[in-house]
Parts: sequence; structure tokens; C-alpha cells
Amino acid sequence: MSKEKDEPRVVPTRFGRPFRLRLYFWAIFVCAGAGSLIGFAGRHHWVAELFCHFRVQYLVLLLGYGLILGLRRSWGAAIVAIALATLNGVLVAPIYMRAPVVPYEGPTTRALLINVNRWNLKHAETIGYIRRIRPGFAVIQEVSLEWARSLEGLRDLYPVLSMETQENGFGIAFLCREEVDDVELRTVGSSRFVSVVARLRLQGRPLTVIGTHLPPPIGPWRAHHRQLQLQELGKFISRVPGPLMLLGDMNMTSWSPHFADLISRTRLVDSRQGRGLMSSWPTQMPLLWIPIDHCLATPDVAFLDRQSGPGVGSDHFPVVVDFALSGPVARQVLPGPAVP
Repeated sequence: MSKEKDEPRVVPTRFGRPFRLRLYFWAIFVCAGAGSLIGFAGRHHWVAELFCHFRVQYLVLLLGYGLILGLRRSWGAAIVAIALATLNGVLVAPIYMRAPVVPYEGPTTRALLINVNRWNLKHAETIGYIRRIRPGFAVIQEVSLEWARSLEGLRDLYPVLSMETQENGFGIAFLCREEVDDVELRTVGSSRFVSVVARLRLQGRPLTVIGTHLPPPIGPWRAHHRQLQLQELGKFISRVPGPLMLLGDMNMTSWSPHFADLISRTRLVDSRQGRGLMSSWPTQMPLLWIPIDHCLATPDVAFLDRQSGPGVGSDHFPVVVDFALSGPVARQVLPGPAVP
């Protein structure tokens, strides 16, 4: 028998490597385009809302596709890619627009928001970071019993240290070295999740600070309770007179329709305005970075600077904000008690 007959025959196939590459190429294009559109239905279903948070990723991908398809003279597909990229760009661009200049009085205060991640073992690194930047007050989230023991080591720097420990990822702590009138660890309205409500005095001027952690909208139950907490927060904030700051891991970006509803109801100002994206999660996957940790305030708070802190073992980057209280600014206060 000849050598040629012993060798196996190679049958050509249309499903070789070039075909698979083309399949991946178009699959990614379709997914980016579909995700861009599905996100607009986020008000109606929690699954659709998950797609609205990746506007920057869609923008970069679709711009790249528009360029590649244009070079290949696939004009129809290139136009679709550029149109979808423009749609995402229109949503992303406003956060880069310069914020109005707010005249301010008095000293500058630093606030810190950090979700430490209850599974994070780098306690010493996190505590050292807090000591290094020395915020006037801090909202710490995902405080477990083990994390509470570590935070107790900051008592020498923060005489006010209030904590609610939970092992389910919704424990919270408030640290403060400013003058404090009152600190409450409480649910807001009928929400099931504990928030911080602190009333401070900065050089004798009042500031209400709310720290909150909204559940991630994974599944209908969590999505429902996140919406409930958002609604109750909106009602509560609208009834609080004077300067107010809201800090928290809200598990949603500013492109969520529910975030837009909160801003519309309360007229809070985003500390990222004019400073750009400032993504905060997930630290280990840069290609998926999105901004879900927020610092918002009433117009009578002047944001002077905002920075993302370094990774300290958590899946969230810290949020550091320097601010001052402005001169008197009229703010509509809805009638009713301060506590719904």
C-alpha cells in the first residue's frame, strides 16, 4: 500500500479559523449594538437596566467598528456603528461638561466613601490609607464584624465612630472628626437596608450627610427593594432643609433611568460633573469599569475636587471628595416631617 493512501485525507471545511474570526467579529458588533438599545428599556425591567451601565464600552467598541468597517468599505454597517456610537456618546458627554462655579465660604472639608468588601483581608492597608488622607468624615460600607474590629483602631483619630455590622454585605459605618449634632443608623422609610443619617456642624454651619448602600438589581426581589429604597431616599432628601450630601455604593451608573429620577426629584449635583467618568468598580477588570459609587450634594455644596483612591484590596476604588459650603442658596423644601 502506498504512502499516499496511508495518510488521512483533509477535507476542506467552511468552519475554519477565518470563519470563526468573522463570526466573533460580527457577534461582538451585534452585542454592542443590541446592548446600546436594550439599555433604554431599563425603566421597565431590571434585566434591561443592566445593559445601560456600559455606555463607555459601547462607545469605544462601536467607534472602532465604524472605523474598521469604513476601511473595508462596508458602508452600511459602518454607518450603523457610527450612529450607535454617537447615541452612546450623547449620553456620556454631559458628565465631561464643566460644572457651574459655586462661590463658597469657610474651610475645605474632605469626605471619603469606601466599600471595603467584606471578603477583603487587607485591613491594615485600608486603615493606613484612611489615616494617610485623613478625611473629615467617612462612610464605610460592607462592614462585617471582623471589619468593625479593625475600624475600632481609628478611635484615636475619629471620636465619632458609629457602626452597624452585618455579614450579608450591607453593614455600614460612619467615622467623623468634625462637630456632630446627631448620628443615626436607621432604615429610611420602609426600606429594609440600614443607612447613616448624620447632622454635622462645619465651622458652625449645618450639613446633613446620608450614607447608603443600595442592593444590586440582580433578580426581581433585589431590584424591587433597590427601587423602594431609592424612592424613600428621594422623599427623605426632598424634606431635609439646608446643605445635604449623599454618599453610597448605589449599584447603578448615572445612565440608569432610576438615577435620573433621583436627580430630578432631589436636584442633587453629581460630584463627577466636569471631571469625567471616574469609574469605581470592578477594580480587577478594567475593561468593565463603571461608576457605581457616588457622591451627590445640594447646590449649596461646592465640590472643589474629586479623586478615585488606590486599590486597597476591595473590588471598589475609594471615592475622595474635597468640598466647602457655599453662600446661602435657596432650595425648595417639600412640606412634611423630616423623617417619612
